[in-house]
Amino acid sequence: MKAFRQTIQELSVNDKLDKLGHNKRLSGSRLNQLTRDFPAFEDIDLDQWQGYPPPRNSSQITKNEIHNLVSLAQFRSQWERDMVMHDKKVIQAFREYLDKHGLEVDLDKIDDYLKQASPILLSLKRYYNRPRPYTLAKKLGLELSFFPLK
Repeated sequence: MKAFRQTIQELSVNDKLDKLGHNKRLSGSRLNQLTRDFPAFEDIDLDQWQGYPPPRNSSQITKNEIHNLVSLAQFRSQWERDMVMHDKKVIQAFREYLDKHGLEVDLDKIDDYLKQASPILLSLKRYYNRPRPYTLAKKLGLELSFFPLK
C-alpha cells in the first residue's frame, strides 16, 4: 500500500510532466505558414483531427514510445544523412526514390501539396503542443541523444 505522501509526490511529478509542452516560439516564417491557402485540403475538418488527443506525457504509452526511440538510436548513424534530407529537402527524397525506380511524377505538384499541407500540420502541432522527445526523455530520466536537423 502506498503512503499518502508518496501518492501526492507521484501526482505532483506526473502533473508537471503532463504540463510539459513544446515551448519554442514560432519564427515569423513559421507564423506566415499558418496564413497560406490550402485549396487541395479545404475539405479537411481540423476539429475532427483535433479530436484525437495524444497520450499524457506521464502515461505508460508515452514512456514506451520514448523507450522505443532510445532503442532505435543505435542505428541512427546510418540514418543521419537521410533524416536531415527528409526534414529539410523533402522533394529531393522523392526525386531520389522516383529516379531509383524509374517513375515519373510531377514533383512541382507534390511540392505544391507539401506547401499547402504545412499550415494544417503546423496548426495541429500548435494545438497538441507536445514536447520534443529528447525533452520528455530527460524529464523521465532517460538518455536520448539527438542531433539538430539544421
